[in-house]
Amino acid sequence: MPGVICSVLTVDRAGRMHPLAGPSLPESYSQAIDGAAIGPLAGSCGTAAYLGTDVSVADIATDPRWADFKHLVAPLGLRGCWSSPISNPDGVTVATFAFYYREARGPTAFERVLVEHCLHLCLIAIDRHNRVVEHERRAFTDTLTELPNRAAFNAALADIRERAVERWALFVLDLDNLKVINDTFGHPAGDAVLRIVGQRIAAAGEPGRTFRVGGDEFALILESADDLAEPDAIAQRILDALGRPADCGGQIVVPRATIGGAVYIAGDPVTDLCARTLISHCITQRIPRAAAS
Repeated sequence: MPGVICSVLTVDRAGRMHPLAGPSLPESYSQAIDGAAIGPLAGSCGTAAYLGTDVSVADIATDPRWADFKHLVAPLGLRGCWSSPISNPDGVTVATFAFYYREARGPTAFERVLVEHCLHLCLIAIDRHNRVVEHERRAFTDTLTELPNRAAFNAALADIRERAVERWALFVLDLDNLKVINDTFGHPAGDAVLRIVGQRIAAAGEPGRTFRVGGDEFALILESADDLAEPDAIAQRILDALGRPADCGGQIVVPRATIGGAVYIAGDPVTDLCARTLISHCITQRIPRAAAS
């Protein structure tokens, strides 16, 4: 298609657009529109996604639907834009397919036929991609707590080694009373405890990453400089969060946990040994402060 620039944007559940493909458009333009909300005056693509029908703008410079975006395309010499929504079988717009023109015009009859086929092919590709993403999500997600699982934990450790992170921390937690809870109140109550504990660790450990690595074991990886400055405070914050009573299917339970941790500092043999020991064996005993700081 001589003189035509193609663009494909995805639309997330919040109604915001994200560039998926646009190799002939500069990266600066893609970054500028990333996260833009769809609406009745959101350029050709945002309006097409909002209305669920194709939108042809023959003159970007004068069309009110481009008022907030025309300054982005004017330096690129683009004068017209025709966008069509890509909808799933439920009628929900999941993406848009656009042609940009260097002259003030709309689509030709041939272009309409071509794009009709492209929309179908794009939907197939996007659907396949979403299935792959969902499959990967399930492979790296614990089904009970919705936290990243041991496979995700192992991948995170491998990524840290690959990036050669010079300073990071690892905490491993073990629930002290899960078996008693299961035996006393039943496994549904125990499952509820695990879900609540996972949520509390994740909230208390932010921006760190929380994982469920075993039946009653959780791990937290920290890379934030603020958190690494006071690892003892982070551990206490987690224990305090866990110690609040929890309603687990009508049973009031107070979770208890043992937490161990180590801070790795590149070139420090003591912290290196602590971190490697935790990684290798997932020790859940308390490590003396002198060895962990």
